[in-house]
Amino acid sequence: MEDWNRVFESPENSGLYHVAADEGEGQIAEMAAARGLCLAVIDLLGATDKGGFLRKVADALEFPDYFGMNWDALNDCLTDFSWKSAEGYVLYFAGFQSFAEAAGAEAAVAVRILGVAADFWRQQSVPFYAVLSD
Repeated sequence: MEDWNRVFESPENSGLYHVAADEGEGQIAEMAAARGLCLAVIDLLGATDKGGFLRKVADALEFPDYFGMNWDALNDCLTDFSWKSAEGYVLYFAGFQSFAEAAGAEAAVAVRILGVAADFWRQQSVPFYAVLSD
């Protein structure tokens, strides 16, 4: 179990985190709020392919209308956030394991993009955490 207060204390800790479903989002939400971070809960229930995943992310993060529903557009939006200004970002992916089981290769691409976004924001000294729940 992660110490989210410690994780969220520095943009240097930006990255991907895997948690068990029973770890839940409650503590994560509480610590994110305490640090002034924008929390987006992305419920992947029913997402079984790339399109479903992208729709869920776009809805939860309120992507702009120009979002192109493809991997490049996801990368662009996750490294921009000009429409959603905040001190930092926590993306909590509920049910990620189920999505990964249904869409293996596409889940791997999503993880790679989330990692690129975390690296980008770390270099900007902006906190960005993608939490993948099993």
